[in-house]
Amino acid sequence: IFADYPNLIRLNPNIPWKSRGNAGICLRFYSPRNSNEILDMAFNHVECWRDQLDEKNQPGIMLLMGEVPHYIKEFGKKALYDVLSVEEAQ
Repeated sequence: IFADYPNLIRLNPNIPWKSRGNAGICLRFYSPRNSNEILDMAFNHVECWRDQLDEKNQPGIMLLMGEVPHYIKEFGKKALYDVLSVEEAQ
């Protein structure tokens, strides 16, 4: 059950290896399933629908249960204007 409307997330347009759509989506929902089941469903869906012929197409998935911590909000703000490393994302 969705808890709110989906949000389209605009990604940094200055990233040289950005995707064609260069965007993300935030879905907030309630589910009786556990986090592993939800991630498995999300991975399967993304793998099925992504452009597998384009090597630059490497989508990511994040699952967060509860409130968004301050450090994730700050990371998101920084990512709007700077090029961040994979290590910073992990």
